[in-house]
Amino acid sequence: MKNKQARAAMSHRAFRGISARHLGELIADLATRWDARCESARHERRHGARKRKAGAGPKYELVLVRTKAW
Repeated sequence: MKNKQARAAMSHRAFRGISARHLGELIADLATRWDARCESARHERRHGARKRKAGAGPKYELVLVRTKAW
């Protein structure tokens, strides 16, 4: 989510009057549930458990090559 979108979401009337501490606790609680839901959806798409460990796979890197000017 971009910063502008986050500001717009936080200015919604549902969040007015909530202390920063309470909001932080709410976000922490929702974040764990959100992560669990996302992992559940990935599990269903894969039709089972992960095939590789998290973080496995190719590590792509941008390689800059200097070429002759035409």
